[in-house]
Amino acid sequence: MWEVLSTVGNDIRSDRQQVLGGWIVRTFKTNEYGKAVDQAFVSDPNHKWKVYKEPSKTKTKKP
Repeated sequence: MWEVLSTVGNDIRSDRQQVLGGWIVRTFKTNEYGKAVDQAFVSDPNHKWKVYKEPSKTKTKKP
């Protein structure tokens, strides 16, 4: 199953899927010229690559 790594607006999205010996990472890009998909293999035999979500930004009240 594909896991979302990051998104940038509606224009760029990256996903990964665990495979034997590592990960397949694909990136979808959209611009005025159309759509493109890039794929790459990331070697990680023990699947140690962890994805940490960026903490949500909260607004603080000024005293």
